[in-house]
Amino acid sequence: MSFVNKVVIVTGSSSGIGATTAMFAREGAKVTITAIVADISKEDDAIGIVNKTVSHFGKLDVLVNNAEVVSYRATMTYAAMPHLVTTKGNIVNVSSIAGVAPGTTSVSDEEVAAATKRMPLGFMTESEEVGELILYLASDKAKRDWAPTLSTSASL
Repeated sequence: MSFVNKVVIVTGSSSGIGATTAMFAREGAKVTITAIVADISKEDDAIGIVNKTVSHFGKLDVLVNNAEVVSYRATMTYAAMPHLVTTKGNIVNVSSIAGVAPGTTSVSDEEVAAATKRMPLGFMTESEEVGELILYLASDKAKRDWAPTLSTSASL
């Protein structure tokens, strides 16, 4: 998948799934990542992140809500929407309710060892695998995939 000349914002990028989603950069995208220092639940912070991204890169093509709790506020979504409409971009929500439902993903070696003993398949989904799915959903190849919830849980 190519994201050359695409501009992406990924929230919750300090570790795990959010950090691996920075694979957008490897595919040629210009990426803005947010971490704990940005409080995306605050409207001013969300608008600031989007405006700085658009000011710096000139547009916004993809928003990955990896840290935003789906709620009536959805501050990042509302801040990004006018720009995404202009570029015909898209939003990927990572949650347990809608979007990508990552299930159990490996974190530390100890957690993996303890958890995999109780799983029928004997392994966990890796954060990188979820990141690849997020890249697909944000790509032009997924333009016909509307509102799917895709579970990546290998623990079922």
